[in-house]
Amino acid sequence: MNHRLISPMPDRRPEPDTTSAENFVQLLEAHAAAETALVAGALEHLAHHTRRRHPQAEYIEFTRDQDGTARAERIWAGGIWTPPVARHLLWTRPDDSSAWQEELDALLDYVQGCTERITSPEKANLATPPLAEPSLLIELPPPDIAAYLAHLIHRQHPHAAGLLLSLDTDLDRIDIAVEHLLAADGTSIWHNSREAALHPDPLQRWWQFHRDEIYDLIRHLWRAPHQRARYLYPQGDESLMWNQGIQLLLLPEPKILPTSDHT
Repeated sequence: MNHRLISPMPDRRPEPDTTSAENFVQLLEAHAAAETALVAGALEHLAHHTRRRHPQAEYIEFTRDQDGTARAERIWAGGIWTPPVARHLLWTRPDDSSAWQEELDALLDYVQGCTERITSPEKANLATPPLAEPSLLIELPPPDIAAYLAHLIHRQHPHAAGLLLSLDTDLDRIDIAVEHLLAADGTSIWHNSREAALHPDPLQRWWQFHRDEIYDLIRHLWRAPHQRARYLYPQGDESLMWNQGIQLLLLPEPKILPTSDHT
């Protein structure tokens, strides 16, 4: 006896209205988004693991073995690019290994592997520091990236509740233009006009000083899916110049940050 196991067969879906080239581009974009999200997550996890032992950590100095494997040598705080008196050495690699150190090396090597496969502003965190060659340096993200972004902005605009920005992404880049700082009622309290950029008011030079750092923080929030879902809200349709359209970045409430050079 035959028993019906499902309802009558559904209508066949229509052929997708895309070409093989368009499908390939979509897959490339999805792959690039996944890799950049992986970089953001790996950096956050590396920072968290490092600060379990050294809460003030801001930089990891490392070398590469002959096979290219990253090896942590020192952990620093206090502005590594400043004069030596402002630097604070928190940890030097001991002769005896530990589970924490082995995981530190593994995470550091993983971050390096991620950043070598893509082109992203995170690569700007890798540089040759004014330290003994052939060391390299990686800058750790702040403990709370969104809170630190809010802290930078509130120092100049304490009533800012959000940023209105235009955003454009490609396989290996994220372009950002912050247009306004907004109060809690949605009114603009600062407009980043072209005129202001060319002829900044002395009171607004904070933007020129912190702009690159602010943009790097926003890029990180966009790359990390959990951060993007929490802080970024689409406000307008995409355009030819900005394929992600207008985004509202909602700043978290002010709070006391851990004491470090990031503050």
